[in-house]
Amino acid sequence: MENTKIPFFKRLKRAILNFESYSDFAIEKMSVAIKYFAKLMIIFSIIISIAYTYKFSNVVNDEEQLQIMQNQLLENGVDLSAINDSMNYIKTNNNIQFYSTLALSIAIYCFGIFFILGLIDALMISIIGFIASRITKILLKYKSIFTMSIYALTLPIILNCIYIVANTLTGFTIDYFSIVYNVIAYIYIITAILMIKTDFIEQQRELVKIIHEQQKIEKEQENEKEPEEKQDEEDKDKENPPEQEPNSEPGT
Repeated sequence: MENTKIPFFKRLKRAILNFESYSDFAIEKMSVAIKYFAKLMIIFSIIISIAYTYKFSNVVNDEEQLQIMQNQLLENGVDLSAINDSMNYIKTNNNIQFYSTLALSIAIYCFGIFFILGLIDALMISIIGFIASRITKILLKYKSIFTMSIYALTLPIILNCIYIVANTLTGFTIDYFSIVYNVIAYIYIITAILMIKTDFIEQQRELVKIIHEQQKIEKEQENEKEPEEKQDEEDKDKENPPEQEPNSEPGT
């Protein structure tokens, strides 16, 4: 099967669990990797929008939470009349259609923001990968490293999605999560490059072994031919003995 025909979720599983697949990702078109990344971010954005919408609906239907939100908006300099108008509109249109529209708007916004930020992260990871490839003396093209960097973000994006949902719904926080997010991606890209180097070394060893075996076979064939050639020469000499010159008799 061609690499471009791999289903999305199988590709996602390989990006997380199978480092050997990164050598295949490295040779595919960048457009394929970007399409994969776009699909991943669509799923990410839908999940985040559902969490935000659910949290917002709880705040709107809770007078205490609603008052806290109004106070926060006032502290941030938002006009009181604008806040009241917005709250009245929300209460008046507090139905499924409103929340569906809200969720869709949040999803589109999240996709645009996180898609761009994700590509910037891939760019930063690819720079680390490029340096690592030069240190390990694996001369990969930058395009290949950037493509692998996109796949290296798969697990960090999934963890980030889980963290945002948990933080939105429960207020749970993890210090330095953004650092962990980047470190995981760096580990993936460096490990992938080291795996490619290992495969390259193994291929070289196999090639040297094949060449050695070929040379050994050729030498054995030459050794077998030498006795045969000598025997052929002997047989030829027996069949065609050298002519003897007639002895000249002395005159009487």
